Amino acid sequence: MRLPYLLGAAVLIGALIIPAAPAQAAPTCNGLPVTITGTAGNDRIIGTAGNDVISAGAGNDTVLGLDGNDTVCLGPGDDVFDGGNGDDTMVADAVPDGRDVFAGSGVDRDIATYAARTTPVTITLDGVANDGASGEGDNIGPNVTVVIGGSGNDVINSAAAKFQTVLQGGPGNDRISGNFDLIGDSGDDTLTFTGTGSGGLFGGDGNDTITGGPSTDNIGGGNGNDTLIGGGDGDSIFGGPGNDILIGQDGNDFLAGDDGDDELIGGLGDDDLLGGNGNDTADSLVSRDGADFFFGGAGIDTANYGPRQSGGNVLLLSLDGVANDGELGEG
Repeated sequence: MRLPYLLGAAVLIGALIIPAAPAQAAPTCNGLPVTITGTAGNDRIIGTAGNDVISAGAGNDTVLGLDGNDTVCLGPGDDVFDGGNGDDTMVADAVPDGRDVFAGSGVDRDIATYAARTTPVTITLDGVANDGASGEGDNIGPNVTVVIGGSGNDVINSAAAKFQTVLQGGPGNDRISGNFDLIGDSGDDTLTFTGTGSGGLFGGDGNDTITGGPSTDNIGGGNGNDTLIGGGDGDSIFGGPGNDILIGQDGNDFLAGDDGDDELIGGLGDDDLLGGNGNDTADSLVSRDGADFFFGGAGIDTANYGPRQSGGNVLLLSLDGVANDGELGEG
């Protein structure tokens, strides 16, 4: 059996072997059996070339994961975790426990998770010791690529990140802004895409407000009464169950309301607007410009050309399923 070895009460090296200790309940970290355990002092813990699961324990510890996909639970104290090569995970304690540092490698999928927290956390990925709970002083660096919040009302921002990031708020009313994939989970979340490329934004349960970026985004509201706003290109926006507002803005957008009384606003471009099933008596399919396609679905739906500034041109509506509605030649 491969177990950690204590060298001079200071350094733990995962590759050495000692006789087995008496059987006891095996500790876990993030649901995984711990393979290396620190002491209550200030340790320097060195992992192996494999996938280590390290419990740092109390004290101001330095943890070097080396190769492999390592998972580290940082205990009370000011700890530093360098995962090395591999997809590494830093697991924060359920309560604020010191000024911890996790820079990430930027090469692999490095994860910082505060999922055990029930109070709000702020994570900025800017390389400054301003992360975690108020005054905690963690430093989650710009090379970290995945952040998971807790069940409080969290603020997660990856504007300073060097790589594409996946940000998940967890339960709570979270404010999340980032450059790739944003996931709200349950709660009334606000998701804002800040990157220049394409992103995926999903609100989950709750009444969410989601805003896309300048490129093609996939936006999903999930359950709840959501407000979903596209950006400057052709977006795909799905309302989900609930009374949603979907706004395409520029580009050739696809908007689908799903169940509930939804309002779909195409914006500029050739848009497809689908009201969805359910008692959609308040569905309003609003055309602003372009050759748009409206399909109301079950319920009493409204195709609204009221916002159109026709400049005196005549609007023709035939309701025959043929692309001959709107202004002359609009289609």
